[in-house]
Amino acid sequence: MSGPGDSSGVPQPTRERLALREAQYAAARARGEEILAAQRAMDAARGTASSYLGEVTATVSARGLLTDLQITPRGAALGPRVLGRLVSTTIREALLDLEGNLIAAVDETGHSEASAALVAEVTGGLRGPLAALDDTETARQQ
Repeated sequence: MSGPGDSSGVPQPTRERLALREAQYAAARARGEEILAAQRAMDAARGTASSYLGEVTATVSARGLLTDLQITPRGAALGPRVLGRLVSTTIREALLDLEGNLIAAVDETGHSEASAALVAEVTGGLRGPLAALDDTETARQQ
């Protein structure tokens, strides 16, 4: 008499196909778990930068959004043109810091092709804001 786990009546080719499918499912599940771990690590990443003398400090979220901007009285006294340039430069540096932090966060979770693709997509998304800040700085210099 055969029990529920008994596969003695199942032809060998069918058992092999089932084993292959189970292995593929396990591999897909492991890749999904790797991607979720990388995504959680990336969501926790932040980028922060301060101007050379500390007049401006900027923090950006994992999505590249400005979440905090601090300007000291000394910074406010610089005037709008100089302060604007300093704020733009500091935000740009915070975005670059975020880029490095995103890569480091994913590296800590283990490197896979899927997590590398996720990092490339997110850091690629930072190119737009960085380019806009570069364009703003170029326009100010003209």
